[in-house]
Amino acid sequence: MTHIALSPHHFSPLFQIALDLFRRPSPSGREGLVRAYVVEHLERCGFTVSLDETGNVLAVRGTPEAEDGYPLLSFHMDCVSYNAACLTDYTDASSISFVPSLFSSTGSSRSRAKRRRAERLSLRPLEALDLTGEWLHSREAFVLGGDDKCGGAIALCLAATTDLPLKILASVQEEIGCVGIDQVDPDFFADVAYALVLDRRGANHLVVSIAGQVLCQGTFAAAMMRAAATTDLVVYAVEGALSDARTLAQYIPNVVNLSVGYYRPHTLQERVSLIDLWRSYQWVHEALYSLPRSESNRDFLSRWHAEEAGSLVCSHCQKLAIRHTELSEDLWGFVCQCSEEERFGMIGQPDF
Repeated sequence: MTHIALSPHHFSPLFQIALDLFRRPSPSGREGLVRAYVVEHLERCGFTVSLDETGNVLAVRGTPEAEDGYPLLSFHMDCVSYNAACLTDYTDASSISFVPSLFSSTGSSRSRAKRRRAERLSLRPLEALDLTGEWLHSREAFVLGGDDKCGGAIALCLAATTDLPLKILASVQEEIGCVGIDQVDPDFFADVAYALVLDRRGANHLVVSIAGQVLCQGTFAAAMMRAAATTDLVVYAVEGALSDARTLAQYIPNVVNLSVGYYRPHTLQERVSLIDLWRSYQWVHEALYSLPRSESNRDFLSRWHAEEAGSLVCSHCQKLAIRHTELSEDLWGFVCQCSEEERFGMIGQPDF
């Protein structure tokens, strides 16, 4: 593994923001503690911030140059939320998948309201978190919430450490079916060039497809891979699970979802690798400064020529022309299958 020097100028605020978010419980529909923190932070960083009727945070800073659009960073503020006390009747707590009705929808509406009042959310003490080596965890007392507080930490740190024109979207109720993102006014996306959804487990995944729906052009995926390689991070294009990225792809021509350093999400055993969180921050930072932001991003090659993409992209079909081993098996359809005649004009040949 290539060593990356951790710059205190960036890593220190990233770590502090992550801790601040992990201390704020935010079950779906009760994101208030996190939302207040996000709004205050973004306003301090020069963003104009608004809330929609659903509770999503919509933030914008600066004005892009002529013909450019905004990069959009997206994360969700809610997390799967239960603690060890909820699972005392189960012999294998680690195998329990989160089902909202299991913990929050039993009994009458009056009893549920009474239970919510009794379970008032409050800031967790710092001692509730534990750091073992590079791994941050909750000692299996509660779901840590790296999904998606890691994404929030990266977005908020970039808000503080860059001065680029930028849009940030912090959504609510993603964990119960992407409820919040579906309520965002589409006009918010009209001047967005591309979206980076910061919500994926692990360290080196680039989600380019969800349930068979391709989220971006091959050239854009290649550009994201190249940005990662600049930071000595090797990433792989993968098929992803349901996330806000799928809704965003209805309005924005190029959307990807990328790893942000959490592991075993939705369980009491969730862990966050601070090193992987830092690497993801570096990756997104590089992408923001290297990707073109043309509003006419549907024709990405018009601004980023084939010779710059090298042999990673087929000039005919715009799919990735890379080794199959660099993609998960469920993404064969994302790899160029053109004949040599169709690939004419591409610089170099794919090495299959």
